[in-house]
Amino acid sequence: MQYFLSADQKAFFENHGFIEFEGLVSDEQLAVLKRHKGTRDVSRKDPQIEKIVKSAVFSKLASQLSLKKLLRFGYDEVYELPIQRSGVQTLEEANSIRGLVCGLMICIDGESDQAINGLPFNPFPKKPGNIILFLPTLAWDFDTLTESTKQKFLLITYAGSRAMYVYEERDPYLHELKKLGYVFGDRLSQTCHPILSR
Repeated sequence: MQYFLSADQKAFFENHGFIEFEGLVSDEQLAVLKRHKGTRDVSRKDPQIEKIVKSAVFSKLASQLSLKKLLRFGYDEVYELPIQRSGVQTLEEANSIRGLVCGLMICIDGESDQAINGLPFNPFPKKPGNIILFLPTLAWDFDTLTESTKQKFLLITYAGSRAMYVYEERDPYLHELKKLGYVFGDRLSQTCHPILSR
């Protein structure tokens, strides 16, 4: 399956830093994603989830919109609304991988009629099968998400070819990459964080 971006879609992303696509994830894929175990890097525990997370359709969309030819897998993470957090934070600030290029959020379960076109930025798609692709520099205002409709999502992140594992105390999974043999200051490896778009 290939998805061809229109000039209007590219312009919208360039102007706003995000865009929502409808129905890019099939019912069969959603059923697979719903059986996830854990919250961070769930694709490492299930080959079928890994196949979806590392989909060429997603990585090519990310590459085209970010204008970066080389993109490697960063991490994936499950989010559930409503979120009991407060404050404002960007994806770039909230993780221990420096060099993220963009995030791709898939709605797995639950629907919302909350608008995403206004401010503040909302990275969560409205209904199952939809995705939002967004820049890591966009701020999430968690105060607006504490009373959201119950929904479940999977975030996939894409990093540049020279992305690095760093100490970032705001990342709740700060030490997870040590289980894969990394130490702070290491560049992401092809073995654990493969290039998905060339």
